[in-house]
Amino acid sequence: PVEMWSYLKRNYLPGRTGSPKMFMGTLVIPDNAFDGLSTAFTEALRQKYAKNDKKFFQYIIAAGSAYIFLRDTDDIESVIFLTDGTVSGEYTEFRQTWLVKDFEDAARYHAPELAIDRGVAMSYEELIDKIALNETFRDTLKYQIRALKWSQFTAFKINFGYLPAHYTVRLSPLRFVDVPKIRTITTFGEKVVLANSSYVFTTSKVRIWAYEKIIELLEVRLRCYNELAKGFPETPAGETRVLSFPPWYSEVITGYWDIAGLPRIIAGTFFGPASVPTQARSRPAVLSLVRPETEDELWGWYLSIGETASSAKDYTGFSIFVDPRKSHRVIYSRNGKTPEEKKLQLDCTLYINPGVNTPVEWDIVDRMLKPLIKMNDQGIPARIIFDGNTFEIRQHPARYGNGLIFRGGL
Repeated sequence: PVEMWSYLKRNYLPGRTGSPKMFMGTLVIPDNAFDGLSTAFTEALRQKYAKNDKKFFQYIIAAGSAYIFLRDTDDIESVIFLTDGTVSGEYTEFRQTWLVKDFEDAARYHAPELAIDRGVAMSYEELIDKIALNETFRDTLKYQIRALKWSQFTAFKINFGYLPAHYTVRLSPLRFVDVPKIRTITTFGEKVVLANSSYVFTTSKVRIWAYEKIIELLEVRLRCYNELAKGFPETPAGETRVLSFPPWYSEVITGYWDIAGLPRIIAGTFFGPASVPTQARSRPAVLSLVRPETEDELWGWYLSIGETASSAKDYTGFSIFVDPRKSHRVIYSRNGKTPEEKKLQLDCTLYINPGVNTPVEWDIVDRMLKPLIKMNDQGIPARIIFDGNTFEIRQHPARYGNGLIFRGGL
């Protein structure tokens, strides 16, 4: 491996803030590399990799503290993904927060100087200080988003300026100059520039997505804290009291599922789009909310698909990741109204977990969900609708008919 240069700002340099380091890689296959492997496996490896043996910089490598993946520069689908066991064994685009290991701004959101522990007494002045610190943190994240978007634009400008010159040089006698830097630039410059552009875009995209999630939570937190401040009684300076939080407020996104009154287990039916044969367009199943990996999960909700309520409840993996977008803001604004009192409608995005491993999951994912994903998209825009009795997930806006994906009841 040869470490790849990058034009990211210092604060976002790989290896400094949890993002991966990038390398150009040359594959070298030893003579005894396939000893002891089955004939079929050896043949598959030879077909996939032997053609690139000793081919300079044929691969891009991204390495973090808990994983490494290798990708063929001529085949974006060619991936080797290895982990130390602390992250999923499946490389999945929607969980790209893994690319930003130990995300420091998520920890900052939970920092004691920003968050208020329930049941702890505090003064009005302390509450105002926390509001100011949260506002500063929110504004800092907004600035970082602007800086990351500028990095993306910088990457585009370098591509736009460099690539025409690269191809011009490749067609000129300069490509025959036997000077290492000129030979390297004329031979591998395109790969380096395009790989960096992809890396900058991916890393920036991941961080922007995460920052936006934290900002959304901060906005609701600030709304709640300001309402607490308005309700603070007349007290002498410095006198403390225990704050009474509204039951419709949570510090994390996962808590809003229960606050909204959504059921944790729903027996119902998945419905396929018009492209699915009529006789196979529906499949009974059970959706079950899965406990997140950590209690302070900030990103979204996890649902598993099972054949029965007991199987869904016992299954610890998940089939669908639900990005709630701004759903927690909608839930907070309901001020505790139940779905029976006012129908609940939440706009979200569904992402398929490629690690699903039960027959019913494979069947529903392949026939019912994957056809709903547009080319170049990863998720399915959807709307969750619940009236206290009937639970529905619909594609929104719908591409096929009424867009019904799942319907179940209590």
